[in-house]
Amino acid sequence: MVNGEDGKKYIIGLYPQAASKIDKIHYSCDNFKTHINKEDWDPKSPKFIYIGSLSERKGIYNFLEHLYRYSMQSDRSFVISIIGEEADFKHADLKKFATEKIKISFYGFRQSLEIEEILSHQDVCVVPSIADSWSLVVNESLSLGVPVLGSNRSQAVSELINQNNGWIFDPYSYESLERCLNNIVNISDREMGQLKTNCQLSVKMIDNSEIYKSYLSMFKRTVK
Repeated sequence: MVNGEDGKKYIIGLYPQAASKIDKIHYSCDNFKTHINKEDWDPKSPKFIYIGSLSERKGIYNFLEHLYRYSMQSDRSFVISIIGEEADFKHADLKKFATEKIKISFYGFRQSLEIEEILSHQDVCVVPSIADSWSLVVNESLSLGVPVLGSNRSQAVSELINQNNGWIFDPYSYESLERCLNNIVNISDREMGQLKTNCQLSVKMIDNSEIYKSYLSMFKRTVK
């Protein structure tokens, strides 16, 4: 059992004869939410949120560096909320990217219900990981109706995100992120509303009840 296509390919590479016996089952989260994203959309000042440790692997430093570069060439401003504990980087390391065009708020560690409430008031959830097996914040964001701007190095992003519920970029390429940001700041109210709806529709296919069905199906095949 693996959580995504990359894991499946890796196992098949090691054990080609096991290809027909590998089940792909995603990580899931409860899609019953008390807070649902109903924020008014302002493309002139998008509200981003990052949730995760301030580590090099999570890619937040690279993302802010690229966002800073983009803001210097754009007439748009950005608000970014950062939830997570200091690790490889401290708040001071990231504050240097704060300008009149980039407002950064640090929340530190927060409990899950607090995170859900804060997340529900954002326009876009940023998942800029350089390396990640899975990031449940992708599931959580989709279930709240918050589109995801995610790295192609994250398994959850690769498996769950598409043009209907977010944007995918290469964390090592400024041009890749630039294309996504250009798309975001030019989205209409109607298009953003449709994105939010698509987010919740897409995550329903991998809620806990569907994952339980997959486990049961796998178990039945195993015991035959």
